[in-house]
Amino acid sequence: MAWSAVSAFVGLVLVLAGTPKLLAPRAFSRVVRGFRVLPGALARPVARLVPVAEVLAGTALVAGVATPAAAVAATVLFAAFTAGLVVNLARGRRDIDCGCFGFTEPPAGGVARIGPWHALRAAALGAASATLVVVAPAAPAVAERFQGACLAAVVLLLALVVARVTRVVGRGPTRVDSHLADASVRYRAALARAAR
Repeated sequence: MAWSAVSAFVGLVLVLAGTPKLLAPRAFSRVVRGFRVLPGALARPVARLVPVAEVLAGTALVAGVATPAAAVAATVLFAAFTAGLVVNLARGRRDIDCGCFGFTEPPAGGVARIGPWHALRAAALGAASATLVVVAPAAPAVAERFQGACLAAVVLLLALVVARVTRVVGRGPTRVDSHLADASVRYRAALARAAR
């Protein structure tokens, strides 16, 4: 069941990452161009191909269908993501949109959008995908795939909750204070508008 869970986890990550890109192709095309690792003529076709490949490979990994081929595709995708992130980090270009699971507004005041964590996460997912190519059984039983998918979904849900909470809470009180100060400003502005 362990390999089914790893396969489903990697697959769910790919589906979650690819879906926003499919729904917003122009935004993802801007992200691809923003990385500045491809010639301009390739940015648009790559931006159209990558989300389709992510969703197809992810769905195959979750379903346990064509797992070796899907794992190879996932390995190639994560290797490309890791390379793009590492190149930009080496160039000192941290203020770009990762485009990993959606899109953000253009950076204001030089706020970093990518960091070593992004590259490490992509590399770890690539390593898991590569391991699936070598070690995972080609056709696990249906019950095993289902159990693995359920376990992967729980782990991914917990990871998303932790990521969301740490975004608001941060590493110390300054992130919470900043979040609350922004909310307070919006609240006072709404009160002032309502009083008019």
